[in-house]
Amino acid sequence: MMMKKIMAMTFVWLTLMCVTTLMVQAQSNQGIVYVTPTSAGNRSGDSWANAMSSIDTAQTLAQANNAVVWVAAGTYYGDTLSENAFTMRDGVSVYGGFAQSLADYIMTTGTDA
Repeated sequence: MMMKKIMAMTFVWLTLMCVTTLMVQAQSNQGIVYVTPTSAGNRSGDSWANAMSSIDTAQTLAQANNAVVWVAAGTYYGDTLSENAFTMRDGVSVYGGFAQSLADYIMTTGTDA
């Protein structure tokens, strides 16, 4: 019984690693727009050092440039007109919860080790 559980867990882990690898390969031709709760640098969104703070603005930029959005871990609020809601854009992938120092490495290599 224990061996079946170990095999099932191994299968799930391998499946997740394959999906992560495919995501990385699919994104290799796309740019990335970076977002942090407080923004940074020149707020252009071209790196964590220059992250913007608006997920809505990041999605607009990503949609115009065939890019994806990486969102650092934190709390975000939508605009006041939408009662703090976000509208997801068609064709824009948004990935979140990143610890900024590790996100680039994981998405590039598919592993955190």
